[in-house]
Amino acid sequence: MDQSTLDAYLRRLGVERPRRTDAGTLRLLQERHLVSVPFENMHIRSGKPTALGPAVIDKIAHRHRGGTCIELASAFEQLLRTLGYPQVTVLGGRIFHAGRFMAPVVHYVLKVETPEPWLVDVGFLRGSRYPLRFDVREPQQDPEGVFQLADTDGGGIELRRDGVPQYRLDPTPLRFEDFPPTWWAWTLPELPMSHLLVASILDATGRTTMVDQRRLLEVSGGRTSERLLDGAAEVLEVYRSRFGIALDEVPAPGPGPEEDDPVVLEQYRAWFRAQYGDPEVTPVAGGFPMR
Repeated sequence: MDQSTLDAYLRRLGVERPRRTDAGTLRLLQERHLVSVPFENMHIRSGKPTALGPAVIDKIAHRHRGGTCIELASAFEQLLRTLGYPQVTVLGGRIFHAGRFMAPVVHYVLKVETPEPWLVDVGFLRGSRYPLRFDVREPQQDPEGVFQLADTDGGGIELRRDGVPQYRLDPTPLRFEDFPPTWWAWTLPELPMSHLLVASILDATGRTTMVDQRRLLEVSGGRTSERLLDGAAEVLEVYRSRFGIALDEVPAPGPGPEEDDPVVLEQYRAWFRAQYGDPEVTPVAGGFPMR
């Protein structure tokens, strides 16, 4: 990463170049990344693959976009290495969804040693605000909940939030440079996010999520509110004001499921319950094609 790109990335996070590569700086950088760079999957719903390496750095640092978990992890890994963190390891995991761990490895996190090992995750909607000690198995308190890492019989490491499994990591190190230049894993039909257009970002008191450019969900102080968005103009304003993404027009998803598809509707409901519990307003699949 060249100096101009590093400067742009740090400006996006609202921080100066840190003088130390220690646990305190890592804590600051993860929190600033989570509140500055949103999770968003516009390219997936438009039928495009995920780009890694320098392409994702340009997307985040210069084009002020967000990304999926693999994009955000790839970008943050490059940032940490450029800043001088010597030991950054990529790990992959299986997401816990609908009562089971899904087969594909589609979630990616970082293990960073300062020299203490830390679990660093900047791309998970139900993750911790701050890094978690990777070598601690007792509960760890965080503003986003009580998190606990547990060793599994198969040699994996399971992350739980408030006692509920979130994902299970494989301890085998990965390298993003070994991945193909474009990554299609998120288009697997069994993944709920491949059917949903989602933008989500952490803020000072909770999280804001826009689903299919129709619903705005705000979590603050343990309470969830939901409202419908009124047309393209409001959607563009939400992208700009809540997620820091300036667009000229509302992204149009590519060919996808129809609004009345019962399978997709149930996937949406299952995802909604996993994120927010039983909603006050019954979710519907409307808005899949924002036409």
